[in-house]
Amino acid sequence: MTAVAVQAGEGVKDGRTIWVWKGEDGEKKSVQLETPAHSVHCVRGGWPLIVVGANGGLVAVNSELEPKTLLKPKPKAARILAARVIDGLAPRAVLIDERGRAHIYSLEVNDSRADLVADGSVSSTPLLTADVGADGLLTAVDNANRVHSRTVKSIVEATPSTGSVHLAHPTTPAAIVSLPSSSRPLAALAVPHPSPSVALVVPSPELPAVLASTPISTAATNSITHLAVIARPSDDSVVVGTVLSHPGADGSGRSVIHVVDMALPVGGVGLALLVGSSERTASVFAKVGGASAPLPAADRMIESVCATLRSGTVDAVARAEKAFTSWVEDEDKSMQSIGRHATIPEPIARKAIDAVFSTALKDGKKTGPYAAKIIQTLVDRKAVADGMWLEGVLLGALVPAADWVS
Repeated sequence: MTAVAVQAGEGVKDGRTIWVWKGEDGEKKSVQLETPAHSVHCVRGGWPLIVVGANGGLVAVNSELEPKTLLKPKPKAARILAARVIDGLAPRAVLIDERGRAHIYSLEVNDSRADLVADGSVSSTPLLTADVGADGLLTAVDNANRVHSRTVKSIVEATPSTGSVHLAHPTTPAAIVSLPSSSRPLAALAVPHPSPSVALVVPSPELPAVLASTPISTAATNSITHLAVIARPSDDSVVVGTVLSHPGADGSGRSVIHVVDMALPVGGVGLALLVGSSERTASVFAKVGGASAPLPAADRMIESVCATLRSGTVDAVARAEKAFTSWVEDEDKSMQSIGRHATIPEPIARKAIDAVFSTALKDGKKTGPYAAKIIQTLVDRKAVADGMWLEGVLLGALVPAADWVS
């Protein structure tokens, strides 16, 4: 049996359709839902199918392809980024939304009910991507360029989060997938620098590490947009599928699937595996330290700009521009004694550019709020280079944003 959630196509309305094939030569059947779907999951490898809604609803589809609502989405619910049904003594649906919140539900499919077991924070900052592993590991990348990891168990037991790990380079688009581990958390992470690669990482704030890395492309203009575990041949290996985007000069381009074999440490991640990994780790993770460590003023400013622009409020642009301007003014004050303006460091400029354009643009078109004054200030301070944005800051970002001033 094969089932997919369909977002667009003939007979598909607003992503509310599930296509199902039964048997090797099965005819395609269509299931219509009341609300858009995010993903489809099996309960213990069979029926019923559990459909996770794009806004957090849950629907059970039985073998007769009859949908039953287990949980209705809440009004103004956040968009779901990742979901999985985990089979234990009782099946549970685990959902992570874009605000960084994880929700865990017990499933009573016979009674057409889903009950909230626990919810908790994966990140206090909005997320770019997230994943729920088969063994209950939750991993995510937020829009402040940090990697987070928690477990379903820690959320159910209300254990405090241990923090996050900073990435050395902005990762947009972001992609991460949780991997099975008997000790420290493991994940496969898309790495953009110096060229698109997949890294086997330990996203633990106490001891972050990169165990291995495999390049997918030699072109820095390409980017990995998706990661997924497509097979697990044995306990000590997984097959990870990657989607590599090749941008075209005319704004078109193509996507290519690559397959990566990854060897997993069966006995868990011990200190012996970390010997000799410092150089690889430094190329991916910027520094060690949990979220409890005080953030520099620049990082706090970037966090504020990201969160504000993604909030969707009427005054989001004005508040984001004010946060950036206030930071620049404070930096300038520190340079008054020598009579010059402060220099905006390249990493901060890149993060600010990413925060503004990733919110304002989608598929090369302006679809969201655009904080033009931030970009104009960066240009005036000569802190912008064309290569700081995919397909170039000028043609790839400023022109679609209709920012003729900058």
